[in-house]
Amino acid sequence: MSFCDEDVAVNCDECYELSASDCLPITIATSLTPTTVYWLICTDKFDNRYDVQVTIDANGDFTIDPDDFPSQLFNKYAGKFTFVLSVSSVTVTPVQFSVSGATYSCVIVEWSVNCCNNTYVPPTACETFIDGLSTDELDCICANVTELCPSITCDPATVRNTDSTYSVTVASGGTLILADTTFNFYVNGVLDQTATVASMVNQTFNIQ
Repeated sequence: MSFCDEDVAVNCDECYELSASDCLPITIATSLTPTTVYWLICTDKFDNRYDVQVTIDANGDFTIDPDDFPSQLFNKYAGKFTFVLSVSSVTVTPVQFSVSGATYSCVIVEWSVNCCNNTYVPPTACETFIDGLSTDELDCICANVTELCPSITCDPATVRNTDSTYSVTVASGGTLILADTTFNFYVNGVLDQTATVASMVNQTFNIQ
């Protein structure tokens, strides 16, 4: 991972590590100078990088807010993310900060929940991401995609017969229930009897 190598000069042992069980903003209590603006540089396990600006608050703390990053980025399948404060986003030099008396150069966070609107497929590493998932994880994502990401919907479907005298549009995820079909039987031009059966089934009628 890039935060443990030469790309961003940070040793993993220097990182403040925590886990998140919700999608709320995470406040890191530090001793940094209030109102200072830094770049908060996030790196995922595929070395994809996301940069946002943060301002140290009046208490000297900074916040990691999932809403500042791409939708659906943080989830329980995505692994650990590293966050580095830097004065510049061009030349990344980690800013050291103190938490409970200890000095760190970065924060590592792992989410145990899916932050919707916030399971993520990196745009430059889709195949690697899929290959890294188990069958159970893939089944879970596919079975819950609309619950995890409500904005994902399919186009409506159109149901019609061969001559287009019947045409109905059904919304994504909807169910179309066809009404029963009534057949009228005429003998020498005179209505003799009727029969009502479920539509779209094979049915044999015996005319007496």
